[in-house]
Amino acid sequence: GEGPGAIVRSAKNTLLVITPDETPVSDVAVESIRFETTELADDDEEGILFVEGCSRLRVEHCELVATAAKPGKHIGATLVDISEVSFTRNRLQNLAYGILAGDCAERLEVSHNHIEGATADPSGAGGSGGIYGVSVANSQKGTCRIEHNLVQHFMTGIYLVAGTDGSVVADNRIGRAAAAVQDEPPVGSEALRKYLDKRLYAIDVESSNCEVRGNHIDLPSAAFGGIRASAAHVNVIDNTLEAKPGKEGTLAPVPAGIYCLAQAKEG
Repeated sequence: GEGPGAIVRSAKNTLLVITPDETPVSDVAVESIRFETTELADDDEEGILFVEGCSRLRVEHCELVATAAKPGKHIGATLVDISEVSFTRNRLQNLAYGILAGDCAERLEVSHNHIEGATADPSGAGGSGGIYGVSVANSQKGTCRIEHNLVQHFMTGIYLVAGTDGSVVADNRIGRAAAAVQDEPPVGSEALRKYLDKRLYAIDVESSNCEVRGNHIDLPSAAFGGIRASAAHVNVIDNTLEAKPGKEGTLAPVPAGIYCLAQAKEG
């Protein structure tokens, strides 16, 4: 395998695969390696790093970068059927998806990473072109912690899908570029609900008993929202949401801040 300080560069969209063959895979460390994929990804691939069926994995001080001139559908890391995984102090760049994780049996830590989406959407227009910075589904024991990350240029910075109960999202900074808004300010409760449902939230939580704490969110446009919680017993504490006026000195309509609602996704 490659050692610390190595650069792995290829036209392939998946550069490192960690999966079991006939025996379980455990106690793996990936440290201080730069992975570069040079070609455009037209379809959702497995990820520059693809891990399935692994326990006690550390990914630290690595770079996962798409260097194609145009943004594609690159995924930084896909983590499936994992337990005791630490993904820390890495840099991910020019991606449609930063980290996609699912079926986490025990302890997933995503911390102190710089995760950056594509800076133009696939049509070639300017702005933030990433889709999800960190997305986690089915964390079975509620031990997912997403903390102290810088997440930029994704429509949704952090997304906890239903099934990640008890997770913690804390002390992250999430920023996006301004986007055009066609909507008029809503009038009436039904119009307001539809308006809020259409926003793209920096942190979107569909799982119960989670804690969203101490995050800083930039809201450069009314196309975006700050935090949406659509499950029971989600604690939203001490977060900073900042919306700055544009050149004309106003933001109209004003971006959505924190939106909490009862949702049928949990049953």
